[in-house]
Amino acid sequence: MNWVSDYFRDSGYDPMTRCREVSGRLETFRQNKQLKFVTVGYMNGQRVICTASQVNSRCDGLIYTLKPGQDAVRTLYQFMGLREGQAGAPALSESDAMPYIDARPRLGEEGGNSVAPPAPANNRPAPANNQPAPQQPTGGGMREL
Repeated sequence: MNWVSDYFRDSGYDPMTRCREVSGRLETFRQNKQLKFVTVGYMNGQRVICTASQVNSRCDGLIYTLKPGQDAVRTLYQFMGLREGQAGAPALSESDAMPYIDARPRLGEEGGNSVAPPAPANNRPAPANNQPAPQQPTGGGMREL
């Protein structure tokens, strides 16, 4: 992954720091067997890429915070190395469905399909920390990555 955005620099996260933080989180999740599904959601009022224990569940662990207005689903697919038209990758769409990507096969662990069917738009997972999904991202206690 090539971190080039300086968006979070004012929060103390230049591209190198962000890379180290995200890499460390991913390694911790892997070692603790918490890297099952990767999806998008909300944590502390911010849109994030996160881990989930199962399809249609809420965020369990923060991977990194997205910039306001950033296309979460497209960013998730790019983060996981999936491209539209690639074998095993769903076509990108404008639906409200949340994809859950099974990370276990990439880690040599038992798992199902690499990309789980998206959650139906009317059955989206609850945001983490029991917070309602905000209309616009807000500040919060969590430092942005």
